Amino acid sequence: MLQTRLMAVVLLTSVFGCAAARPSGEQMNQAISAIHDAEQADAVSMAPVPMRTAREAYAKAEEAVRQQEELEASRLADQATVDAKLASATARATRAERSLDEMRRSQDALRQEGSR
Repeated sequence: MLQTRLMAVVLLTSVFGCAAARPSGEQMNQAISAIHDAEQADAVSMAPVPMRTAREAYAKAEEAVRQQEELEASRLADQATVDAKLASATARATRAERSLDEMRRSQDALRQEGSR
């Protein structure tokens, strides 16, 4: 269920992101900001695949800017932003799942104590 929602968000972001006509400089700033946010959310360890793809897309976008391939730079910057946001959301969801598991374990331990 959560994965389905995340994929829907990613798809919608991709569609609307590509439709917008923003300068690639703004898109590059958004991408690096999203990557930094994902790093702060500990996505490097909790969502390594989308984090890696975000960084790779950003590096390719930088190269496209250097080559003056604005359309490709724009597409790659948007992709980096989407991947970084996915990494952040995955990290938050993983943290929430871990917290829920810990609460359940604590609840079970209390139940066991109460039944003695």
